[in-house]
Amino acid sequence: MLLSNTCSVSLASLPVVAEKHPDAYILWIDAHGDFNTPDTTDSGYLGGMVLAAVCGLWESGHGDGVKTQKTIIIGARDIDDDEKYLIETNNVKLIKPEEFTPNNVIHIIGDSPVWIHVDWDVLEPGYLPADYCVENGITPKQIKSLLQEIPNEKILGLELAEFNASNNKDVNDKAVEIILDIVSPLFK
Repeated sequence: MLLSNTCSVSLASLPVVAEKHPDAYILWIDAHGDFNTPDTTDSGYLGGMVLAAVCGLWESGHGDGVKTQKTIIIGARDIDDDEKYLIETNNVKLIKPEEFTPNNVIHIIGDSPVWIHVDWDVLEPGYLPADYCVENGITPKQIKSLLQEIPNEKILGLELAEFNASNNKDVNDKAVEIILDIVSPLFK
């Protein structure tokens, strides 16, 4: 399990996953596709280019090797036109929030191992403090249900990113409680 304040850490982790487990699916659970390149990004924000880098669409200097056809973006709803084009033309699967069920994901991954990355902005705003929140997200229950459905022995790792602690202890305590409940199926 990897806890990080930014998804950019995946530039280091995912190439290793791809090398050690080439048959693994990457489940990228995020409000954003993070599938821009330096040529397509409007912001230049590294976090918005991470997944494209590890899939080899641009050279980050940290490696690549993640197969686009083994990449599933779940919950993304803030995707610009150039990014959408890259996702579609590179055979990355995109499951929008309204289409997301554990069964949809299990149908795609079958018995393959998975590496799961969760950016907390994927949730409907109000559940957790996170940067870059986008309306119409998924719920903690949906992520927890997915973790309950995937056999633990198939989960290679879990990255939890983009938690932005507030200055309010009660908000943070409630957020940690929600996160622990979401990941609880992994510790049974």
